Amino acid sequence: MLPRTATLLALAATLTLAASLPAQTSDSPYPNYNTDPIAPEYDGMEKVAPQIAGQIQAGWNLGNTMEATWWEGATPDPLTGETIWGNPIVTKELIQLVKQSGFQAIRIPCSWDQYSDPATAEIDPVWLARVEEVVRYCVDADLYALLNIHWDGGWLERNVTPEQEEAVNHKQRAFWQQIATHFRDFDQRLLFASANEPHVETAQQMDVLDRYHQTFVDTVRATGGRNAYRTLVVQGPITDIERTEALMDALPQDTVPNRLMVEVHYYTPYNFALMTQDESWGKQSYYWGANYHSTTDPTRNATWGEEALLDDFFGRMKSKFVDHGIPVLLGEFAAIRRSHLTGDDLELHLASRAYYHNYVSEKANELGLIPFYWDTGTLGNHGSGIFDRSDNTVFDTQLLEALTELETPQYWETEGKRYATDINSDGDWASDLMEEFLGSDPDDKTSVPAPPRFRINPSGQAVYTLHRFSKNAGQLRFETSSDLINWSALEMTVAQDSETVLEHVSASPLPQGEKRFIRPKLVR
Repeated sequence: MLPRTATLLALAATLTLAASLPAQTSDSPYPNYNTDPIAPEYDGMEKVAPQIAGQIQAGWNLGNTMEATWWEGATPDPLTGETIWGNPIVTKELIQLVKQSGFQAIRIPCSWDQYSDPATAEIDPVWLARVEEVVRYCVDADLYALLNIHWDGGWLERNVTPEQEEAVNHKQRAFWQQIATHFRDFDQRLLFASANEPHVETAQQMDVLDRYHQTFVDTVRATGGRNAYRTLVVQGPITDIERTEALMDALPQDTVPNRLMVEVHYYTPYNFALMTQDESWGKQSYYWGANYHSTTDPTRNATWGEEALLDDFFGRMKSKFVDHGIPVLLGEFAAIRRSHLTGDDLELHLASRAYYHNYVSEKANELGLIPFYWDTGTLGNHGSGIFDRSDNTVFDTQLLEALTELETPQYWETEGKRYATDINSDGDWASDLMEEFLGSDPDDKTSVPAPPRFRINPSGQAVYTLHRFSKNAGQLRFETSSDLINWSALEMTVAQDSETVLEHVSASPLPQGEKRFIRPKLVR
């Protein structure tokens, strides 16, 4: 798949972005986030949590698969368990497709209790080996992988109470001792997460959850090896943003600094994101976003929870955690596909749904949250699948583009570098992909006699000149920005198109006295 953005050029200069960590304040209320990163003893564990967060622009959930739980009375089979909710066995090809589609990380929701001995809590080694195989698919594809203990029958999630604390903590310790030991040799691309959506309503319950998380951190660290430095993720109460802001005022004590993240989820507004039938207290919403309301079906427009509320909620997580150097994982978000609609209603709904996911992803990246889309693999009405896992193809291109075609600084520090005009394998002016797209030979260092450049002509118009020996195989589209976040179309007309030169000129003069960035984009 051709990259959406092929190159970024500034007028009169090439733009360079430097990687940086979030500022850490001396008065941070969170321990372990006021010191510089230590020098790790083990190779492959150099990055601290904020650095890892900065490399993940778009994450994807392998949902309804490794966490699938067997029905009551069944004998759980670790060799077929990942298929019992309707998804096929996970393949290397699926994980490679996720990588090729523009994601940098995969969250692997996982069940363990059903594959363990009730008396000893010993996890079936066959299941451990299968989970390891899936994790290795991710790491081999150079993806970050986040492995958790998911719902898992609710043994932890439904029992965050003083009465159940001793028993739950015992199992939490037993499971993580085995999981962490088994996966100890994986490098920093593997992260562990303590739980999923622990049901916590009160400060007393939050105290209990804090101790569950402390057990998780202590147990993982005690297994040694690379786990001494592994980045770990702890969940807010019900992973709800409001409750997390109100109740989560401490993180576990850790033996190393800057190796913890906080996780929340986002399915707001519920009427649009997950609701599948009207209720007495409210109706389903099919359309979300200020510019996506229906004039012919107005009763299905979202009536709350649109852009302003999302901005507010994400801003609260930024203020509480990100501003103190603590990355926030948006571990799940999604709005279901309502394919029972037809005609213009369906078209508007899908456009609105794409806008919702793009807005969540863009705003999360802007404010320092790491978005992971919740994909159950279901492709029909009320589904959220992006990929057809039966043949490992893209099913929902519109949604995929909304989630991965993001304009963020992270893009230019990760994926974007591969397509920048000064990053390539042969020392030529352009990336191999861009040269091939423009009809030049990527292996010929002399195939393009001069680098492309922007200039301002006497009339104040932007002029883009590309020298080449062969005709362009595609087209160029141009965009402009003043902040590298918000981009708008820049109308350019072709002034010359020959075997050796392709030149575009802006239709209007550029605004004077403003810093502007311009980039050409390759389109078919």
